[in-house]
Amino acid sequence: MPEKKKTAREKLLACAKEQLLAGSYETLGVRDIVKACGFSIGAFYREFRSKEELIITVLNEDWADMLRHTDEHFSPEAPARQNLRLLFD
Repeated sequence: MPEKKKTAREKLLACAKEQLLAGSYETLGVRDIVKACGFSIGAFYREFRSKEELIITVLNEDWADMLRHTDEHFSPEAPARQNLRLLFD
């Protein structure tokens, strides 16, 4: 089955995450993000109101992914040590 084509929003989120991991929030600008993605400033503002909204969305999605991973792999019946090993393996 072919992979789903990413939307502009998804691409901007991925680029922002990469840029954020490579630098810092303070030095990261909207122009840096759109340049890395190959988008225009207008395309950015069609998807997000601000850099802050974009970064909050990145953080919220990462948090949700972590919670999904935890729910899928951790067992309330398992010993704590076993569950902790899942985090580091």
